[in-house]
Amino acid sequence: GLDALARHATTSDALAVVGQRVWTDGRRRWISPVYDIPDIRLPGRKSLATHPGLVYYAAIHGKLLHRSTWEGTPFVGRVLGDQPWTLAALLRAGDRIDVVVDEVYLWWRPRVDQAGAGITALSRSSARQGAVAAGVAIEAFAQVRAGAERHVAGDGAHRRLVALYLERLMRSDFGGYLRRALDRRDPTLAELVRAYAAFLESVPPDLLRDAPAVRDELL
Repeated sequence: GLDALARHATTSDALAVVGQRVWTDGRRRWISPVYDIPDIRLPGRKSLATHPGLVYYAAIHGKLLHRSTWEGTPFVGRVLGDQPWTLAALLRAGDRIDVVVDEVYLWWRPRVDQAGAGITALSRSSARQGAVAAGVAIEAFAQVRAGAERHVAGDGAHRRLVALYLERLMRSDFGGYLRRALDRRDPTLAELVRAYAAFLESVPPDLLRDAPAVRDELL
């Protein structure tokens, strides 16, 4: 994984190299439907402005980032904390992001019919933890929104990027907590719902309206 990223970084002028992430349960391999979009899967020179679907790959892993893209940016090691840090680095990389076909990150995930015991599954098993994530998301969303305004030219382009990140938070991050809480009838479900409501109140209504349509454009 790292050797493929380093090999590409040292033979190009890219400021960020993004490799492919594959899921496995130990017997089979697959690509998550949420992640399986052209902006992430197809190789080439890209930017967040021209390929905003990269926000769906906001985790810190599977990437090699030039020091200039993240130096001086504080990293907060908590749930969702890597997202604004990673996206800030990719925004600073501008149009010098290279997406490569190499599989560089193998992520163990249980099958649908298995109980998950991985770190991610455990971290998303509690409605209370989901409420914490929603609180962090208020700050994360504000940071990504501010970064898009600074680094992405054109009102339409940066609004599209921000709307897609909002959609990503609600679909990929919040959705998992809510589904698990409902399935288990988690007694702290009301706390989770209140936290989600607080997050949504912090978001401009027009972005909430635009978010679902933006993802449809990518597929």
